[in-house]
Amino acid sequence: MAPLFSITITCYNYARFMPRCLEAIRRQSFKDYEVILCDDCSTDDTVEVVTKFIEDNPDMNITLLVNEENLGVLGTRNRLLNNASGKYIMFCDSDDWMDDNCLEVLAGYTADDPDRIIAQFRDVDQDGKIVQIQDLPQEPNKWICGVHHGSVYKRQIFIDHDIRFEKKYPDDVYINVLFHKYCDKVCFVHETIFNWYVHTDSQSRTPKADSPWIGSSLLESASSYIVPVMNEFLTGDKASERDYLELMYIKIYCLSIYSLQGLPFKVLMSEYKKCRAIMEEKDPEYLSNRFLKRSSVSPMRKYATRIVRMTAFFERTHLIKPALLGYFFTSKIHYFDL
Repeated sequence: MAPLFSITITCYNYARFMPRCLEAIRRQSFKDYEVILCDDCSTDDTVEVVTKFIEDNPDMNITLLVNEENLGVLGTRNRLLNNASGKYIMFCDSDDWMDDNCLEVLAGYTADDPDRIIAQFRDVDQDGKIVQIQDLPQEPNKWICGVHHGSVYKRQIFIDHDIRFEKKYPDDVYINVLFHKYCDKVCFVHETIFNWYVHTDSQSRTPKADSPWIGSSLLESASSYIVPVMNEFLTGDKASERDYLELMYIKIYCLSIYSLQGLPFKVLMSEYKKCRAIMEEKDPEYLSNRFLKRSSVSPMRKYATRIVRMTAFFERTHLIKPALLGYFFTSKIHYFDL
């Protein structure tokens, strides 16, 4: 009989994090799960660490796959997806870990047969400090929930609609936008049960200028899959959902700008202008989104709502350049994540 949960974990040169990740799963009070790990040609002792853990815990349902060639994290996730058998699938990174009651809490919401269950999670830095809690708003919406941490998905929807990870960025937003086209029922869990490891040291926070995860490259990629869904899928009886996905698009726009922390101010302003041009071409009325109004109830968490609304305000009042200058200096000492 297939388990309720498939916990899938990508591995690449993270041997030092594997014990924490696997021990957290071992401590789960809910046991109806399988664990599938896939190593993507690690050059450290990741495979040895995982193999020993499997030998030491024969009562756990764990499978280790090893790629013959490097597939990258997205290709590895697809291999994990293809090998999973649970009703629900969870996508994990090997440096993240669950609270001890994580699966028990999630299992408590499966009785109504939801397509996705979304819980709260913490951002925890390399010093063990909780940087922020990614709490859910009072009135959340599926289109705004673009990350996979602390969440499980009905696996059959991936199978029925041939949904797979691709080199579209942010890749978790991409997979969620596709999944949510066919996802009718979502349960939101206002409880924090998962830990996302974030690198907040200055070296990790300074991106490479050609990274697909920042600036206009990120926004161009997001535009390629969000805009068609906004304009072609969310029509007719689904038109009321368009504002939610558009808000996610605006959030990615802001992320594209604020992901440039650590780069020279000249680069920041240049990329901002490119991003603004993309928005004016792809979604010229984006500043009219109803959730940008202070009187509306935002489906985003408070921190993201504040950043997005402030950015819109500075654009409307033509104060965006001094605002970005202030961000440029503040980001040198403060961690930003939308």
